[in-house]
Amino acid sequence: MDQVKTAINSTINEINDINHIINMVHPPADNATVVDEENDITQVIESIASCTSINQFINNQFTNVDADSDNDKNNRLSDDELMAMIIRHTQIVNGQESLDSLSLRYPSYRIDVDKLDDVKKQIESCFYLVQSASPSLPSSAALTPSKFDGQIISMRERECSMLSLSKSRWTSNNKTTKNPLGHICTSVVYARGNVYVFGGNATPTYNRFSLSEERWYDAPIVGVDGGYLVSAFYDGDNHIYLVGGFNESGADQDYRFLSRVDRFDLGTQRFTHVGDLEFGLWRPYTYLHNKDTIIVVGGWRSGMAHRDVLSFNLQTKLTDVLYKGVIDEHASCCFDPDGNCFYILAIDSFKRYDLSTQVNRQSTVLAKCPTFAIRCPLVHDGSFGIIYLYGAGNNYRYSTQDNKWTLIKDNDNVVSRSNYGACLIKQ
Repeated sequence: MDQVKTAINSTINEINDINHIINMVHPPADNATVVDEENDITQVIESIASCTSINQFINNQFTNVDADSDNDKNNRLSDDELMAMIIRHTQIVNGQESLDSLSLRYPSYRIDVDKLDDVKKQIESCFYLVQSASPSLPSSAALTPSKFDGQIISMRERECSMLSLSKSRWTSNNKTTKNPLGHICTSVVYARGNVYVFGGNATPTYNRFSLSEERWYDAPIVGVDGGYLVSAFYDGDNHIYLVGGFNESGADQDYRFLSRVDRFDLGTQRFTHVGDLEFGLWRPYTYLHNKDTIIVVGGWRSGMAHRDVLSFNLQTKLTDVLYKGVIDEHASCCFDPDGNCFYILAIDSFKRYDLSTQVNRQSTVLAKCPTFAIRCPLVHDGSFGIIYLYGAGNNYRYSTQDNKWTLIKDNDNVVSRSNYGACLIKQ
């Protein structure tokens, strides 16, 4: 008999609540129907037997519910309340909850405001502690101090100096990084008032020199490969891209050559993976062309020099060959974004390679540089031309208008800038 009572109560109460869901009206607080005495059971059975439809039983058994009546208009269910009741009925039908343990009325909550405020303060203090232990994020509107604008910064290991193009004068940067930075000849980038160096000597870190503070910061490379001999460039907007590199933690020689194309967000200082080249490369020269294509020049792949020029499309993630066999492992390279071309300086030649057309791309032989050393920095500036940093007494400037090299009469005291990293600081 108890089981019969429970079954009848559950069924009637569910019908009653469904009735309120259909009419989108709150069930009253005393909504539950409880069948207890034997005469109650008899009355319910007689009522069921006398009804020819479920609607007739509802009208006979329950208080009339009319969503349009004045009494019920103020008691209508909101969309969220209606969805909550439907979800709970679905859980009952699917056997996830029992009728006895579930109230179908929209739940109400009491919030301890004081406790909530205390939790908020604790969370804020946690953020403060994390930020205090991390290098400060650069301002998104960071400006280059005028004294650095138009200079070239050049560095390797613990030596760091700057060349003023307008004065042809070098100044030493006495602020040094925590660790010496080697293998960074293609890893130095200027962006938004800061100079970045990625990797170096196998350390999974990047370094940032704030020009406004004249101070170095370092932080781990997280989420993507670290390594060294990484190629990096600024897209002119909000990201620096990392291409290739070498990672000593690889399981074998081929794996250590990184094929990665990763992106560094200047605002959040976080790394994300973009795609992969068809094979791993270290120390290629890379540039962004037409905002959607990365130009990859030369480098070194497993067991051999990579002498081709590739394009990597950021949308399709596909790699194509633009030029074959045009660069050796000792050459230097720079990119002219306004001229849609790049330059390669080799031991016996200096050439310009066109990127403006999709077919019949042309190369142009230019005046040979009077000096040459392995992978010395080659830096393009729209005002001063192309600067080749060999070292003391042998730094040259190339005029794109006159096709002529001119010795820079500077005070460089570094004998050789071979394998130095360098970039132009330009606001």
